[in-house]
Amino acid sequence: MSRDTYEGVRSFLSSEQEDADALTARVAALERVNQELLERVRRFERERSEIKLRLGRLLARMGVDLG
Repeated sequence: MSRDTYEGVRSFLSSEQEDADALTARVAALERVNQELLERVRRFERERSEIKLRLGRLLARMGVDLG
C-alpha cells in the first residue's frame, strides 16, 4: 500500500511539474511577444514623429499655419 501511495504522490508531483513547466514556457513566449509589440510601438511612434515633422515643414513652405 505504501508503494501505491508513494507512486501516486510521485505521479502527482510529476504532473504538477509538467504543468509548471508548460506555464513557464507560455509566460516566456508571452513575454517575447510583448517585447516585440513594444518595439513595434516604439518604431511607429518614431515614424509618426518624423512624418509630423516633415508635414509641418511642408506646410510651412506652403505658408499654412496650423498653430
